[in-house]
Amino acid sequence: MEGKPWLGPNEEQLGVIAPLTSSTGYRLGLLIYPDLSKLQFDLYLNPRVISEDFPAWTSDGANREAMLEEGYPITQWIRELTKADENIVLLSNSVQSNFQNPYDCFIEDGVLHRQGYAAGDGKYSFGGPIDIFVLDSDTRERRLRNCKVTDERTDRFPWRRAVSGRPFVIDRELRKIPHWDRDKGDDLKYGEVPWLPNSTEAAFSAVCESVDGQVVLAYAIQPLTAYDFGRVLIDHGISDAILLGGSGDVGVWIEGRGLEAAAAREGSARGSQAPGTRNLNGVITLKKLH
Repeated sequence: MEGKPWLGPNEEQLGVIAPLTSSTGYRLGLLIYPDLSKLQFDLYLNPRVISEDFPAWTSDGANREAMLEEGYPITQWIRELTKADENIVLLSNSVQSNFQNPYDCFIEDGVLHRQGYAAGDGKYSFGGPIDIFVLDSDTRERRLRNCKVTDERTDRFPWRRAVSGRPFVIDRELRKIPHWDRDKGDDLKYGEVPWLPNSTEAAFSAVCESVDGQVVLAYAIQPLTAYDFGRVLIDHGISDAILLGGSGDVGVWIEGRGLEAAAAREGSARGSQAPGTRNLNGVITLKKLH
């Protein structure tokens, strides 16, 4: 790992920040290796996500405009959360479809948080175990887990913080990302994405575990395919990875370094916006432990 110490506001080392580069040395973005003996992850959610009137996903995109109005730009999340908690030193986009996919979820203090219209509705049942990445600082087990959900309204889980996502690297090997084809008229299933994993080029972010057990946040600001992103991560020593976001959702703010964010890909279904301006319904933070 070639990188530089990540220094906090008092010059304490909080981890390492390294460039994410292609096989030819082209800079694609950055890798962040947080020291979880000094930092902890937290999750923040737009409270409207869990309300009954949050715009529901539809196969024909009828609620797309309403969905785009939900949430806040990453700059607003940064401004308000750092004002409320001065110990926050990093803020990132979160789940892969920004809670527009009915299967997106967080686990917070053992409780699964999901869109209000989807929770408890058999139409949107997961149909089996879901994939999560555990963010707890003190875990000693593998962070990529299968988590069985019986009833998200009453189930309790043994983790403080975890995010859902599509694993696309497992045991240093690429894994298939299922594609949902709108034209076939089928309902979206758990784990499917509406873009083509092998040809759609966009920015991507991921949360990963390295071969030596280190949590890594990865951001490809320059566009590439999801599978190419996975190959690059494997080359950088990543064992497991789940997607956190794509296109204009991708952004990370680091105290003292500022915001690094991606533009929406050309032809994005959610429209073209300048970097850092797309509304986000949830974010991940790292804050210093007392």
